[in-house]
Amino acid sequence: MMDLPAASDTPPAAPLGVPPEIHGLADSAGADRIMGWALDHSRPGHRLRLELRLGEEVIGAGVANKPRADLEANGIGDGQHAFEIQVPAELLPRVGEFRLFGFAADGSRVRVPVRMRRPAPKPAATAGAPTPGVAPEDVARLRAELGAQAKRLRELPEPKALQDMLAQHGELTTFVRAMVGQIDKRLGAVPTAEQVAGITSAQQELTLRQEGLADRCSALEGWMARLEQRLSDMPAAGTAEHAAPTHKMDFWLKLLFSLLVGSLFLALLVGVMMRVR
Repeated sequence: MMDLPAASDTPPAAPLGVPPEIHGLADSAGADRIMGWALDHSRPGHRLRLELRLGEEVIGAGVANKPRADLEANGIGDGQHAFEIQVPAELLPRVGEFRLFGFAADGSRVRVPVRMRRPAPKPAATAGAPTPGVAPEDVARLRAELGAQAKRLRELPEPKALQDMLAQHGELTTFVRAMVGQIDKRLGAVPTAEQVAGITSAQQELTLRQEGLADRCSALEGWMARLEQRLSDMPAAGTAEHAAPTHKMDFWLKLLFSLLVGSLFLALLVGVMMRVR
């Protein structure tokens, strides 16, 4: 059993409760190693620990933490997800039997395909030597991935449906903007707290003035009642000795009547002002 290198200390970019989404490929081989890339899309900041097996025997290990230009150009994480795993030279011709596993941050293990674009050296012709090739499970996995992608493409809406959706979105945006404008306009007409306080203070002052005016009118009515009583107690006009007081009393009656009419007019004017406010 080989000593495995430690995984990167970079913290995962997602909680451990999120299922891992590991993708990668061992795509080339050298004289004594295999190369490729591996990434957990659910945690792009985590550098995957890798383990290479032949049957049940671990023959190599590494960490996918090396930079590679084509990964960065194609938006695969930050581009630093490449790996190189040293393999005993005598085992490299059996690359078709290799199994590569990536370990997620939560400890789960996911198999990474091994498909050589640059094949390993051909083995010497020996009796009974296995023929390198692609594992059947890798072929099945690739077909399943391609089928899933084809299904997603078929489920995309038609261009006409997309245009209708965009048109409806534009109409809805226009309606919402109009509603917001009306709400802003109505809110602008609402008096402020200072204005409401001023109106309340003016109404209270006007109410006090009306009450004072009503008290004065009541006093004036009482005074008029007493005056009428006194006038009724006076002897009837017609004699010469009462002629002068009668003329004097007519003057005071006119003055009193003028005051009464003025008070009533003032009360009416105050009531109209309150209604206007």
